[in-house]
Amino acid sequence: MKLSRLPPGFALDTAAQGLALREESVQNVTRHWTDAGWHAEATVMDAGQAYHATVDLLPPPDPQLRGSSCTCGRYRCRHVAALVLATDPPDGPRPAQTEAAPDDSTTEEPLDARTQQWLASFTETRSAARGRQFELRYVLRFLPPGTSVGGTRRVAVQLTRVPLRAEQPDLSAAERYSLPRNLASAPAFVRRDTHLLRLLDVATTATHEPGRWQDELHVLGDHPAADLLIESMLESGRLCWERPDAALTRGPDLHGHLAWMSDARGAQAPTLHLPDAPGATVLPTPRPWAVQTPAPGGQTLLSRVQTDSPPDQVARFLTGPVLPPAQAVALAHAITASGLNLPIPQTVRVREERLPYTPQLQLTARTAARHGWAARPETVTLPAAQLRHAYAGLTVPDTHLEGSAGPTVYRDGVLTRVARDRDAERDAEHAVALAGFMLIEEALGDGYHLTAPDRDALLSLGDEDAWMEFMRHGRADLEAQGVAVQVLPDFPLNYAEITDWYGETNDAFGGWFTLDLGIVVDGTRISLIPILADLIARQPGLFTPEALADLADDETLHATLDDGRRIALPAGRIRAILGVLVELNLRDLPPGPLRLPLLDAARVAQLEEAVQARWLGAERLLELGRKLRDFSGVQDVTPPAGLNADLRPYQRQGVSWLQFLREYGMGGILADDMGLGKTVQTLAHLLLEKESGRADRPSLVVAPTSVIGNWQAEAAKFAPDLRVLTLHGKDRRAHFPRIPGYDLILTTYPLLPRDIDDLGAFEYHLVILDEAQNIKNARTAAAKAAGALNARHRLALTGTPLENHLGELWSQFNFLAPGLLHDEKTFRELYRTPIEKRGEAGRRQALAARVRPFILRREKRDVARELPPKTEIPVRVTLDGDQRDLYETVRVTTETRVREELRARGLSRSTIAILDALLKLRQAVTDPRLVKLDAARSVEGNAKFEWLSTHLPQMVEEGRRVLIFSGFATLLGHLEDWLREQRIPYSMITGSTQDRQSQIDAFQSGRTHVFLITLKAGGVGLNLTAADTVIHYDPWWNPAAEEQATDRAYRIGQDKPVFVYKLIAAGSVEERILDLQARKASLARGILDGGLSDATQLTSADLDRLFAPLEDEPEGEMALTP
Repeated sequence: MKLSRLPPGFALDTAAQGLALREESVQNVTRHWTDAGWHAEATVMDAGQAYHATVDLLPPPDPQLRGSSCTCGRYRCRHVAALVLATDPPDGPRPAQTEAAPDDSTTEEPLDARTQQWLASFTETRSAARGRQFELRYVLRFLPPGTSVGGTRRVAVQLTRVPLRAEQPDLSAAERYSLPRNLASAPAFVRRDTHLLRLLDVATTATHEPGRWQDELHVLGDHPAADLLIESMLESGRLCWERPDAALTRGPDLHGHLAWMSDARGAQAPTLHLPDAPGATVLPTPRPWAVQTPAPGGQTLLSRVQTDSPPDQVARFLTGPVLPPAQAVALAHAITASGLNLPIPQTVRVREERLPYTPQLQLTARTAARHGWAARPETVTLPAAQLRHAYAGLTVPDTHLEGSAGPTVYRDGVLTRVARDRDAERDAEHAVALAGFMLIEEALGDGYHLTAPDRDALLSLGDEDAWMEFMRHGRADLEAQGVAVQVLPDFPLNYAEITDWYGETNDAFGGWFTLDLGIVVDGTRISLIPILADLIARQPGLFTPEALADLADDETLHATLDDGRRIALPAGRIRAILGVLVELNLRDLPPGPLRLPLLDAARVAQLEEAVQARWLGAERLLELGRKLRDFSGVQDVTPPAGLNADLRPYQRQGVSWLQFLREYGMGGILADDMGLGKTVQTLAHLLLEKESGRADRPSLVVAPTSVIGNWQAEAAKFAPDLRVLTLHGKDRRAHFPRIPGYDLILTTYPLLPRDIDDLGAFEYHLVILDEAQNIKNARTAAAKAAGALNARHRLALTGTPLENHLGELWSQFNFLAPGLLHDEKTFRELYRTPIEKRGEAGRRQALAARVRPFILRREKRDVARELPPKTEIPVRVTLDGDQRDLYETVRVTTETRVREELRARGLSRSTIAILDALLKLRQAVTDPRLVKLDAARSVEGNAKFEWLSTHLPQMVEEGRRVLIFSGFATLLGHLEDWLREQRIPYSMITGSTQDRQSQIDAFQSGRTHVFLITLKAGGVGLNLTAADTVIHYDPWWNPAAEEQATDRAYRIGQDKPVFVYKLIAAGSVEERILDLQARKASLARGILDGGLSDATQLTSADLDRLFAPLEDEPEGEMALTP
């Protein structure tokens, strides 16, 4: 839709509105050629309404408009414009014109602007124009008293423009609006009220509010049209009382009579007494109206007031001045003498009284323009004082005027006048002058300009130091002379007196504690944490670590309380807490106490010495703080006696760190690179806890299903003294009651939410999450269940504590130390959004400082000197679900065939059948897609691939170069497809590879990160020293062949430690063949070399072992004892 397609004759506003309707608003379009051109009609949707529009145009290339119509009733409306903009001429050539009588019709001539405006006026007020953005509201209100001559109360109308959102007024964005000079050229929302605005111009007098000359007001006077104006504004539905959101509704007429109304000082104003609405406000208009707010029905009502007096008399009476108390008697006599039918004001009895003189020096603030070198003057807020003469607390009006009268009190019809004591007033003025006060303009000099109307009576002491000295000492001296010093809320140097200091801590959260440091002012405790954070945020340059170190103890820092008062804080008492806020970059704090890691308890001990406050709930934390203050580092621990492993130095440090966390009651993340032995470090930690007697409860490990077997195997190998119970499988619930009798309980992430009620019934010494990135989403059932477990200590193991975003880190810490990083919303506002979206380095440093004590991460390059040249890591994955069922199906089928072959041919002649059966079992555990059975196609479980898909991207991200060996070329094809999807560059060599060297060069040069190789095609003859990681996806039964494949990376020229991972399906034929390798080397060689040379190499017991069912750890336990 382009405006250039629109023929002449449409107003610009109409064209723009048609364009705004968009093409999809034009529906059910029909088009056909006519003798004079072409015709189109359609349904046009506008604000939920359907309009039928038609149009006749001349044929191209001169598409003049011949005629149009629309059911909206308007001429050449936006619906017709939208139809023209959205529609092309009919398809195909225009048919030849038929012979016909001459047509006297001519092309329609566009209406001129005046005719269009006249026609539009008939519908402009009836239908809401689409896209109308504003409406006018008329706010009725009293003028301020200072604007009325002689104290007369006057009513004015204020125009307000209100934006419309979806045809509804947005009253929060209402703003004042000035009446345009030329209504004809005004916006449409103004022209809508042309009649009203012309009446407003005639019936009111323009004025302005004092000091706001740009804001126009329209005063209702005695013009005869004023009453009609009120009626018209009320009928519009947009007349309001005092505010644009207080719309007035017409109420029933009220009856009233003339009366006088007295205020608290005895002054009387003419009004109307309304018996039926005593609380109503009477408007002094030519014909009186009354506002009832609020009315019983919840509406603000405007009612006409009917009286028995003539309307002109009522109008004159209501516009009368406010009557001072002393003139009431005189006016009563004058009304009586004149014979006027007017109410008599209440007469006031006047008496004189002498009261004690009680002068007040009020400390306040005034704004002034400060002129300097800048082109524009700067507006500043200055402290100021004003001496108010008072008697028994009653202040003298207009104190700065020499001839002003004394104060008056009106009570029960009696006006009491207080006589002034001029001598006492001069003594007070002298005392104030001796205190150093002078006229403010003399004190400030020519550089300041005050606009306050009372500037002639304002006093000042000069600079801030003089004011501070007066507040500390001069104030008390002046009050001792009888001058009361009143500090008003706006006084900028209003200092509160600190009567006490307090500190409060709570360490019952596990891994972190709350800290609040504050003061006591007027008996109320006030936290200093947000006050000091605000101070730092306002002046960050003054609060650097270097600046704090140079701050002398006797210096004073000034801060502001919420009520505007200031406080003086000795630097020596708050330096320590300022150091915490500055170091952690804690400037934007959520409400409440400060949250700190337990390792920061040393700061509490430091604060205790510096602040000298009363501490609440800090005994244990102070003891821990003193211990940490004298802390010389994590102490090296002796590995447990029952550990069957020689820990490398970095692993001993890791165990020592775990023991350190346990000692101080904190959780943490052991985030070492994969392959550095997180599991063995954790087992050593568990053994130490058992041998020390501290582990009087079981410990629970939650791990991915694929690594449960690895935990079982490593516990049996490295920590045989640990009694291990595996809870996995259909029958696991039968073993829940036995949990207290074991040292280590193993379960999985999928089972944890299902079993949380049973697992949650026990208390644990340690809860350990292996591969803790599994709870990176805090909303998952596993994350919630893990957080619900009851344990003394919590630990997370992961090589990737942060993969995609900071929310993952929050989720893990929400398990380790809930609340340390606040709730998720606060964490997002404090850290995640500023770091991820705005790249704020300060916020990143603050987060790093907060979590640093709880994360131990060593990368391979950090500990390369401690690593052997080659580290072999068996990885036992657990078959589960439908993959487990597939294995059993294949096992039962192949075992039956082998048994039949053995019976028919004997062992020596059954080698081929045995090897074929073993091959099918290997395929089932390696990847179900390798099994040529219909049942295998629907299997979703794939334990080895799940392990690889989890760990390989992490390895690549760490910069590792990986060789993946398999005996199955088909498997490598599946892995190739997955690598493409993950966009991981790879090389590949199989028996069908033609250009092997280009694949090798791409890997060695770094263009690819992963190398897929079949053992037969690439097991020998390759030099791949760029690799530092080898993965044997499926074990090759000849150990020598595996060694040769590994040596593609582990060879001369290799300058990095090499990690070799062997993926083994726990409890399957793979594990049993490895056992046979160890027990019967000659048997293994016979099988692995490709044939059995002697039937006696296999026994019936060996066959039973090889074809036994998958070891069923799901039955409930694996108790590994020496």
